[in-house]
Amino acid sequence: MQTYDEKLESMAAFVIKTQGLNGDVAKKVAAEQLKGLPAWQNQ
Repeated sequence: MQTYDEKLESMAAFVIKTQGLNGDVAKKVAAEQLKGLPAWQNQ
């Protein structure tokens, strides 16, 4: 399993690629998405 930071970076890269957002915004979007997943709810 990836660490939280690895998963955050991976998801942010996906958001950048699919939605065209800049890095800072993509990271915030990814962090919000991770909060909804059971493995990352306490991060």
